Amino acid sequence: MRLNKTKSYLLIISSLVLLSAFWIFNKDELLSAKVIKVNNGYGYEVLYKENVIIKQEYIPAISYKKVFVSEADAWKVATLVEYKLKQREKPIIAIKDLDSLDVNINK
Repeated sequence: MRLNKTKSYLLIISSLVLLSAFWIFNKDELLSAKVIKVNNGYGYEVLYKENVIIKQEYIPAISYKKVFVSEADAWKVATLVEYKLKQREKPIIAIKDLDSLDVNINK
């Protein structure tokens, strides 16, 4: 009788682990990033499913409002934010991130 209980518990636990993994991986696939056109430049959005969860019209981490001068720069930062969210990290961008991505922040 005890062996059947153990097997039942193992089956329940393994099922929960598989369901959790399925949910986590599918959740990541529901996140996406896209570049948007804003006045005189670019920004980005991060979406969960089809809902905008982050809309960034200016370069983050700098003390003044400046749009991205290129679509490529906006895309680099947008994909970093998306990556951080998928890694369960805070989607904070610092100056060092902009430097490492070689994002143009000149006025």
